[in-house]
Amino acid sequence: MAGHTSTYKIIDVRMKIKATYIQYLLIATFQLFWTLSSIAQPGDRAFSFVTFDGSGYRNDFKVYSCSVNYPNSSMVSDSLELVWKPDLKTIKIVDTLQLVKVTNDSMDFPHPYYYQGSSCSKTNILMIIRNDKYDKDTMLITTAGADPYALLVSPDGIGHSLPFIYPYRKGLFYLQRLMTDRSAKSLFYGAYRSYFLSYYSTYPKVIPNLSEAYISYSRMTKKTYSSNDTISITLTGRVLNNGGCGGGSILWTLQKYENERWIIAIENCCQQMDCGVGPSILNNTTIPLILLKDKINSSIATYPMQREISKGRYRFVVYDDIYQMYFSDEFSIE
Repeated sequence: MAGHTSTYKIIDVRMKIKATYIQYLLIATFQLFWTLSSIAQPGDRAFSFVTFDGSGYRNDFKVYSCSVNYPNSSMVSDSLELVWKPDLKTIKIVDTLQLVKVTNDSMDFPHPYYYQGSSCSKTNILMIIRNDKYDKDTMLITTAGADPYALLVSPDGIGHSLPFIYPYRKGLFYLQRLMTDRSAKSLFYGAYRSYFLSYYSTYPKVIPNLSEAYISYSRMTKKTYSSNDTISITLTGRVLNNGGCGGGSILWTLQKYENERWIIAIENCCQQMDCGVGPSILNNTTIPLILLKDKINSSIATYPMQREISKGRYRFVVYDDIYQMYFSDEFSIE
């Protein structure tokens, strides 16, 4: 019996050692996964946006970040509105968005104030209340099951940390829909045009459209130009140019790099491209824009435009029909 007892003790000790080893292994594995998940998940971030209605930019609305339940979130369906329809009876206010004054005038923001929320991860629906003496309307914007950091992504898809500009409308709206809405994007690009012209100087040369690219790229036919050269640009993409002067053609402007920033180099921003040439689909099309001259006869209207342009470093900016910007390669005039 004594031999059996000692054998049981040895087995018991080995089992305890094995159990302790497994326990340590589980703890170590948990700590590893926790560390990896901590590294993978970005910290919570603030977000900002601007409300805009028929009277301009508004800073007199009440804006709240909220949480809400989505009772159909486990449903299998391609319908955004069905799966992510919020139960508005469950809405809870998480935070009141603060009104922040734009103090850096050199950034060329078109609005004097913007609303700022403190948390992306805690917010899955925004509540914007317009309250005046005549009416009280509410706009709700839900992230609709998307990554909460979609609140930080500007409609350009790159993330310039610019405040969204939402056209104010009464009702429930989905963030995914607003990010691809034509009127919302047109408002965004048109409002921030001065900012993009002054500060956007990195590549790729295209600010992509989330739904479809109207212009794939724009490039120069030469790197260096001199007096009496014709400056032409080649566009690739399926963009309708209606050929009418003053109509719905795409636009362009010329920029010069001075004092470490890009400035408009011609007196009028912006010119219509291919005016009077006729309707066409631009697809790998080269268009002459500027005829460089030492002396200009101002009484003669020519196309391309005759211009006296000083030496320097330049680039073209092309606009599509919703004011998205496409930047050409840089070139020099010597």
